[in-house]
This record gives sequence, C-alpha cells and structure tokens, in this order.
Amino acid sequence: MEAVPTIPPELGPALAVVGGAIALAGGLAGSSVGVGIAGSAGAATVSEDPKQFRNVLLLASLPMTQTLYGLITLLYIITPVS
Repeated sequence: MEAVPTIPPELGPALAVVGGAIALAGGLAGSSVGVGIAGSAGAATVSEDPKQFRNVLLLASLPMTQTLYGLITLLYIITPVS
C-alpha cells in the first residue's frame, strides 16, 4: 500500500490566501464583463430617452456587487488563517 502524499502544514495558509485571491479575481472579472454589457446597453437607451439616465445608472452599477461578494469571500477565508 502506497503512502498518500500530504500537504505540509505550513503550506495551508498560503493555499487559503490563493483561494481567496481566486475568489476575488472571479468577482472582478465577472463584474467587469457585466458592467461592460450594461454600459453598452445603457448608452443606447440614454441616447433614445435621456430621462432614463437614473435607471440606467442604477442598473449599470448592479454588476459591481459581484466584486463585493468576492471581497467578502476573501475576507472570510483570510481572517481565520492570519
């Protein structure tokens, strides 16, 4: 029976930080795509009806919440590690 390789204990916190950074990077990438799509559609809407600017601004900013979720996940992961 072969021994299963294990991760050294000092490597665990580093892997946790990398996982948190990946969560934040995913949130940043997703929100940038979402803001780009919403901004493009919003520009077309405002060019037809300038009174819709307030609604377009609100809807274009909603994808940025993905970055906030990624940041919260990063903090939840890093807080117990450090």
